[in-house]
Amino acid sequence: MNVGIRGLQKIFHFGTQIRNYFYNHGLFRVHEINVPVVSVGNITFGGTGKTPTVIKVAEEIRNKGFKAVVISRGYKRWSFFSSIVSDTEKIRMSLRRAGDEPYLLADKLKGIPVLVSKKRINGASKAIKKFNPDIILLDDGFQHRKLKRTVDIVLIDSPEILSNNTLMREPVKNLRRADMVVFTKYDQFKNAEEVHQQMVDRVSCPVFHARYKLLRLKNEHEEQPVSVLDKQTVWLMAGIGKPDYFKHTIEQAGSYVSRTFFYNDHAGYSRWKIRRILKKFESSSAKYLITTEKDWYKL
Repeated sequence: MNVGIRGLQKIFHFGTQIRNYFYNHGLFRVHEINVPVVSVGNITFGGTGKTPTVIKVAEEIRNKGFKAVVISRGYKRWSFFSSIVSDTEKIRMSLRRAGDEPYLLADKLKGIPVLVSKKRINGASKAIKKFNPDIILLDDGFQHRKLKRTVDIVLIDSPEILSNNTLMREPVKNLRRADMVVFTKYDQFKNAEEVHQQMVDRVSCPVFHARYKLLRLKNEHEEQPVSVLDKQTVWLMAGIGKPDYFKHTIEQAGSYVSRTFFYNDHAGYSRWKIRRILKKFESSSAKYLITTEKDWYKL
């Protein structure tokens, strides 16, 4: 990280710490509701695996017999105010109006309502009124201090975070607010156990580790087992945060990735862009053109 960016980060963190001080000392009001609130968040800018973690936690809550509601900000959505993306019956909003991640959550979590709300307290109030949940689950909620949490789960995907050697929303020391830290994507590091121990030594809460598991490939017509990727040449296309782990996951399935088309997180796809990539792919020797589930909805 260059000197200029590091300087800007220090200024940003200074403002963040002032805000946190106000919340810690009661100068900013923290709203407490009568429903337990679980937050899944991070201290970096995207790419740590919040969406699959929210899906996993929501499924576990449901499996235990409790009613959950998921609340997301809905980054880059084409709508305003607090809105219901899905209820217990079906999806109520389009991908563009909901945002790509809330739409993915709604599609994966059948029967679990998903709401979008920039002001999480408004979303929580609406969720309680409409669905009477046992638990409210916040997607990307660590920095949203206005709504009091019962549990804060924070995801970390790189050992560089421990040395402040990456862009972060707030300093590492703020992990003391966390109730649980999860070291995601740990399988891409040769010294993963050492890094995990460093995290255990650094924070005062339980530290777990997690990795992605590739379950299947699917298109409009069929699903195929992961084994079809073995010894195949493939291309990748994605608009996600930190796509290198996507590549790592595909390579772990035995594929050779010969070309990638990686774009910014939440990137949109024009018809021209898609046609250009498909034309190149069709004239190549690659067997598959693979994208992520989040990108698939947009494509």
